[in-house]
Order: sequence, then structure tokens, then C-alpha cells
Amino acid sequence: MTTIGYDRSVKDLIKDLSATGHVNHQSYTKTMVTIHHNAGVLSHEDVLNAWKTREASAHFDVDRVGGVAQYVDVNEYAWACGNTVGNQTSISIEMSNSATGGNWPVAETTWHEAARLAGWLFAHVIGTRPNSSNLVPHHHWYATSCAGPYVDSVFGQLISLAQQAYDSFVSGGTGDSMDEQSIINALLDTPINRQGVDENNKAKTGATNLRSIISYMDAGWALPARVMLPVLNTLVTQVKTLSDEVAALKESNNTAGGTAHVKIEGDFPFTPSS
Repeated sequence: MTTIGYDRSVKDLIKDLSATGHVNHQSYTKTMVTIHHNAGVLSHEDVLNAWKTREASAHFDVDRVGGVAQYVDVNEYAWACGNTVGNQTSISIEMSNSATGGNWPVAETTWHEAARLAGWLFAHVIGTRPNSSNLVPHHHWYATSCAGPYVDSVFGQLISLAQQAYDSFVSGGTGDSMDEQSIINALLDTPINRQGVDENNKAKTGATNLRSIISYMDAGWALPARVMLPVLNTLVTQVKTLSDEVAALKESNNTAGGTAHVKIEGDFPFTPSS
């Protein structure tokens, strides 16, 4: 067992968690990511200490400064969701709160990193793009207020950031808010179906992308209008998708506001060590 090949540092606490016995070392196909909060301002070690006495675990924790620790192999069954299917099918990410009580706030640095990590997991482990059906808060699985009112108020933005990170990772980018190079790579590398002829002048079908067409690296293929039309359609679709995501993110920023304080049943009824 080893930590994921994330492009940022990941503290390895897998053996320490395994020693508690609060994990099932059985592999499952993961299709979802579940977001939790600590119900406390906890370090990675505080989380581990809580799980030494509490029969619980999760795959990852993101602390209040955005640091990531891993406790369970991504394909294994963590004791996180309070639901068998949830534990079998999802990868759980805990987040430290920035303050206790109230609406249980989480620092922007923390939930932004959790979103980025989720995007990486969807790109490299799960293999599908995140959305509101496969990236969910803990209360999706179980009658709890976790991941807290604050996280609920920004969850649409969290999903949008995870989607941007996913799009960037799968196109060779850095995973950071769909940087310019990631957008360029996504457009250049989108598969395009087309027809052509082989060396014997016989019809053949295949796929290309805009990068190959521009660089003329695919000898033997014609470049008629029927090839350029799907390219243009792809460009229009990609640009519209990016435009819709930006508009949705702006809308969520405009409408996100305070929420009523409610009783929280968080994941960690635990006082951190000094």
C-alpha cells in the first residue's frame, strides 16, 4: 500500500491507520467521491488519533492550510459514509474546519484543494468527469449534517472547481482552474472521426485530432471540408461548455450567502491535542 501519485505532497499515514483495524482491506471499483468535514480544527495527526479510538476512517484529509494526507488505499473500503454502498463505491475526503460551531466554516484554501484532489481522483482513478451525481457530501449517504452548512453553501462551486481540475488533468494541464495551456490542450487533443485512403488508395476510417491536422503528422489522409466541420463543431461545443461553467460559477458566487445555524453531527466529536 502506498500513497497516490498526486502532483503535490501527500503525507503517508496508511500504515498508521491500518494498525487501528478500522479499514477493510478489500478492493472495490470506485465511481464517486464523498466530501466530509472534521467538525473541528484538526491536524492530520489529530484525525489519526480520533480514529484510533473511534471506529471510523477515510481515504484522505485536507487540513486548514491545504495539506493532504492519505489514510486508506483509494480502492479499499474506508469506514466513512455510514452506508455500505457509499463505502464500497466512493473515495472519501475529509476537510478540517477553520473554526468550530456555527455553520462549521472551512477555509477556502482547504475546500479548493479538496476540489482539486477530487478532480485528480476522477481523472486518474475513477475515469469519469465529476458532477453533482458522483461528487457528493456525506449527507448524500447518511442522515447527518456533514459536510456542514458552510460546505453545502459552496458545494456547487466545489463541483465546478473539481470539473475544471479534471478537464485540466485529462488534457495534460496542471489541474489549476483550467489554465490557458490546459484549454489549448483540451481543444487540440479532442478526438475527431474522419475518413481517408490507405497506401493502396482504399477507403479507411480512423480518428485524428486538431493537433495532428495542424502539424500534418498524419500522412495519407485528405483534409476536405468534411474533416474540418467536426473540428469546428468540437470547438464550438468546448467553448460553450467552458462558457456555461464560468456563468454557473459566477451565479453561485452571487447567490451564495449565509445559512441558518443547525445542529451538526460531524465526523469528529473530538478535541484536538495541543
